[in-house]
Amino acid sequence: HGYHDDQDNPGWTPLVALALAVIVGICIFAALCAPARGGPIGVYFLAGQSNAAGFAPAAGLPDYLADQPDVLYRPTTGLVRTLGPVNGTMGPEITLGRSLADAGGDPIAIVKFAIGGTSMLDWAPNGGKRYAGLVLRMNSTLGYLSNAGYTPTVRGGFWIQGEEDALYGDLAASYAEHLDELLAAFRANWGADLPIGIARINAPIRPYR
Repeated sequence: HGYHDDQDNPGWTPLVALALAVIVGICIFAALCAPARGGPIGVYFLAGQSNAAGFAPAAGLPDYLADQPDVLYRPTTGLVRTLGPVNGTMGPEITLGRSLADAGGDPIAIVKFAIGGTSMLDWAPNGGKRYAGLVLRMNSTLGYLSNAGYTPTVRGGFWIQGEEDALYGDLAASYAEHLDELLAAFRANWGADLPIGIARINAPIRPYR
């Protein structure tokens, strides 16, 4: 009487078995691709204004860029996740993260804090609201990674900003001085030899406001 034919359990079908196998496979793949916890992880910040934020539509993005389970990412708003478009849009972090990860070495995480229309006054180390926001976001992310079992080290940063300052003569004239102060503050926080990449765009020539 202990014998049960497969027909006694109509819920167990080949389709259900296939679905379970797919789920298990996805879980195994994610575990293999995700950065290994307990080991070192390189952290990079991406900061600036709208061109750092990025609002490009992600439709048609190749799969290897649309879903990057081996790169951790914290967007300007939101929690740490794996790298990919957010709400259907993307910024420079997509190809940046892929390039850094493909270069080899430790797993990586990217922390983005980018606000459109901001000038160097907003990013001033001595009271700028956006500078304070970046530092807070970096420190909270480093703490999160440590609590998750990683050993995080800030390895570099990327700065994309300046269009707002270029609109006004006084801000443009003081930009280099303000940038030097900002880079010095970054390095005081995260390492005297911290490499920082600075992007330049081909902005149109127009009169000051």
